[in-house]
Amino acid sequence: MGEKVSYKQIWEVIQLLDKCSAGDVIASFSIDDLRGINTLVKSYSENYAGQIEGAFEQIKLAGDDVLTRKKKIGEWITKSKSVCAMKLSIALNGKENEEIPEVVEILEFYLDTELSDSVKALGLYNTAATFASRDAELCYELQTKAFELYPELATVFGIDYVYEPQLIKDRYFDICPICGGEEAHGHYCVPQFVGLKKGSCLAPVKLWKKCHNCGNLYAYNFPVTEMGEMNGHYTKKSTYSVIEPRYGLRVYSDIFNKCKQYTSGNKYLEIGIGGGEMIAAAMEMGYDVDAVEICKEDCEKVSSVLGIDIKWCDFVQYENDKAYDLIIMGDVLEHVSEPITALKKAVSMLNTGGVLWLSTPNYNSGFTRLKKFTDAMWNQKNHFTYFSYETLLPFLEEVGLEVKRYDISNRFNGSMELYCVKK
Repeated sequence: MGEKVSYKQIWEVIQLLDKCSAGDVIASFSIDDLRGINTLVKSYSENYAGQIEGAFEQIKLAGDDVLTRKKKIGEWITKSKSVCAMKLSIALNGKENEEIPEVVEILEFYLDTELSDSVKALGLYNTAATFASRDAELCYELQTKAFELYPELATVFGIDYVYEPQLIKDRYFDICPICGGEEAHGHYCVPQFVGLKKGSCLAPVKLWKKCHNCGNLYAYNFPVTEMGEMNGHYTKKSTYSVIEPRYGLRVYSDIFNKCKQYTSGNKYLEIGIGGGEMIAAAMEMGYDVDAVEICKEDCEKVSSVLGIDIKWCDFVQYENDKAYDLIIMGDVLEHVSEPITALKKAVSMLNTGGVLWLSTPNYNSGFTRLKKFTDAMWNQKNHFTYFSYETLLPFLEEVGLEVKRYDISNRFNGSMELYCVKK
C-alpha cells in the first residue's frame, strides 16, 4: 500500500470513477469491475483503505435493491475520488513547469469535484505549479486561490506558515516601477512561504512580470512599505561581523583596486551595508567612509563594530550635501522600490569623473541561463526588481554614466558588477 504511482495511473482511475458516476453503473459495471477499481483506490492510501473497503461492502450488501445499490455506489465513488484526489496531488508535487497533457482536465476535476478544502487546495496548488513559467499569471491566481481555500496549506509541506490575508502588506503593480510601462506579462510564479512563520506579512506566492517596454522584471505583488524589515538580515543571524569564508575581504580589495583605475579620490559613500565587510575593506584601503542603510538593526550593529556613524534611512530620502569620488551600490537595486530614482540620486552625489560601482542580479547571466528557474535568485523574498545588462544599460546612460567595465560577480552566482564613471 502507498507505493509510488504515476499521475497518469491515478488519473485513469479517476476517469473510471467518472464513468461510474455518469452512466447506468449497474448495467455498465459488474461487481468484479468495481472490485478492481476498489483495489486500486485502496492501494493509494493506507489510512483510508478501511473506509473505502467498508463503502464497497455496502454496495454488496444492497443486493438487488437497485435504488439502494446506486446510492451506495455513489457514496463509494465520492470516498474513492477523495482518496484519488489526494494521491494525484502528491504525484503532481515537484512537476513544476512540466508539460502535462491532461492538466486542464485535472484542474477542472479539482475545481468541480466535492472534496475537502485541504485536498482541493493541495490539488490546485500542485497542478498550478506546472504553469509556473508557461502561464505564470494563471499559476499565481490558482495558487493564491488554494491558500484562500485552505490557509494552513503550507503545513502540508511541513512549514509553519498560515495565510492570513489581513496581515499581508503587498502592493500590486500593474505599471512597471522601473519605466512606467503599462504592458507586461507574467514571467514566473514562485512560492515564497518556504521559511516563513505564522504572522508573516508576505503572501504565499509571488508573481514576477516582465515589462514589454523596458524588458526588466518586477514583482507584481510586493510589500514595499516593509523594505527595512525585509532587508534586515545581518544582526538577526550573528552577534558580530562575520566575513563570508567563500570570498573574504580580498575580493573587496580587488574591487577597490579596479575602481582606482578610474578615480584616485577617497570620498566614499556606501548605500546598503550588508554585514559591513565592504566598509571594513574600504577603511583599510584608505577611504573616507560614509554609509546609509535602511535596516535599523544593521545600522546599529555595524556602526558599533566598526566605530563609524551609519545613517539609518531609505537612500532616496537621504540628505547630504557632500560629493563623492566613489559610491557603492552593492546588491541594492533589486531591493529598492524606486531603482531609477535611487540611481539618479546616487549620480547627483557623485563628482564628475567619479565611479559608481554597482552589483545586482543579472536575469540573463550565464549562471541563470544554465540554472533557469532553479536559480536561487527567484526565491529571494526581499527582491523587487531584476535587470539584465542589456536592459539596465540604457538607464545608466540616461542618468549620465558610462560603463567602463563589466565583471561576473565572484561573490554571488548570477550577479553582475559594473564600474560606471560619471560623464
